[in-house]
Amino acid sequence: MTIFSRLFTLFAALPTTKGPPPTSNHTYTLQHIYNSTNFFDKFEFLNLPDPATGLATYVNVSTAQDLGLAGITDGHIFLKADMPHNNPEGKRDSIWVQGREGFDAGTLFVIDMQSMPGNVCGAWSKLSTSQKSTTALAADINIVQTQALQDHNYMSLKTTPPKKCTFTPPQPPQTQNTNASNQELATTQLGTFTPATNCSEPWKGCIVQGIQGDVADGFNNVTAGGGIWAMALEHDGIRIWRFFRKDIPKEISSGGGVVDVRGWSTPSAFFQYRYEDDNCDIFGIFRGQALNFKIDFCGYGFDPGYWNTTGCAAATKYPNCEDFVRENPAVFGTVGWVVNEVRIYGH
Repeated sequence: MTIFSRLFTLFAALPTTKGPPPTSNHTYTLQHIYNSTNFFDKFEFLNLPDPATGLATYVNVSTAQDLGLAGITDGHIFLKADMPHNNPEGKRDSIWVQGREGFDAGTLFVIDMQSMPGNVCGAWSKLSTSQKSTTALAADINIVQTQALQDHNYMSLKTTPPKKCTFTPPQPPQTQNTNASNQELATTQLGTFTPATNCSEPWKGCIVQGIQGDVADGFNNVTAGGGIWAMALEHDGIRIWRFFRKDIPKEISSGGGVVDVRGWSTPSAFFQYRYEDDNCDIFGIFRGQALNFKIDFCGYGFDPGYWNTTGCAAATKYPNCEDFVRENPAVFGTVGWVVNEVRIYGH
């Protein structure tokens, strides 16, 4: 054995030392404001086939405005689905708007809403972020997701194989992670992980179920004036908060330019990066995230079993989602987003 091979064998046998865990800066500076003065310049209408195979026909901006599905009223941005028309053989016109700019880890999204889509059988609404690029690994973050009569939010992450992330209930910081900001920031969540913890599981992803009454009619009825949803995309994890109007952090409600989320309350969901087993490359996978507002109908989330278990079959007297949506346009009057403004913060 040569001296070089002996040295190689010696060094190969030595224990490896893992590098330091990623650090996150939880103080953010305001970078963008989207409101009634510029929202429709900063967001585009995606006139695409429904990826959830539902009954929504996503229309372009001119059609949406002509049909009264999008616009400004009293300083609020409204985004909604077609309500006046029966469509016994077809689909229902709806909106899917996406921000023109994508953002990486180190971003805080704050969405101030007057109201959100209410509880109506057949409706499936999402506030999410997704990648702008069509060639990169697909990765979505569902900040708000409501279906039919459910009174809990379903916050989820979705990735495309072969890349995957796995999450379990968040744990306190480990001893080797001495980053002060991580130690001070809440490492628990209000919501509950469902059995699906693999983010690449088809059509589900990894899901945290929120507390009762935090979305749809519950959000709209608790207090006049709505509130905010916020999502922090960071190297140490992804956090989602919901604040009713009276509980909004002062640094947000005052319109300040700097936000430190370490003073915020416990998040609704915390998808935690685990340094010990490297469970998710958040920085690498969740890149170029653009904000989406979407309203769908039926689709793969509304199989016959779901239609029955949610109480929609009994409430509507219809055997399936599709027939009900096509024949009952008037019930969708409360299915719409009313947005005050969107703020994007970064480091």
